[in-house]
Amino acid sequence: MVLTCPCCYKRVCVQDITIDSDDNRHRLETCGVLRVSRRAVLNAGELRVGAGIIVEDTGSVQTRHASTFRLQLMGRAQWAGDCEAAYLSIDPGATVLSGRFTIAPPTPLNPATPAGESLTLTPVTLVNSRRLVRPA
Repeated sequence: MVLTCPCCYKRVCVQDITIDSDDNRHRLETCGVLRVSRRAVLNAGELRVGAGIIVEDTGSVQTRHASTFRLQLMGRAQWAGDCEAAYLSIDPGATVLSGRFTIAPPTPLNPATPAGESLTLTPVTLVNSRRLVRPA
């Protein structure tokens, strides 16, 4: 599902993403959860994930930089790359091959939004690659 941010009017992916096999991407962004399944390998330049990244047993992630709310490495998962997260969970047996981890408090989506208020996203219909039409 693709929605539009009410602050900047950019298209926003809000669905969860599951990686089941080897996948190479330059950039991966979602407001949902990124799940790397067993025996799957994700190579990505930049990861921006809102809800969290879950790497299952024997899954592997290689990235230059990841920014997320929570990172969970399960079983014998492997991680290589920098990560900035509010919460970090590493099971016994999981391996961090390289990278710098920053545990930072969660930041709001829009600094101008007062604490306690939530943003509402507006659904849009994709007409073609150049124009978005807002529902009436």
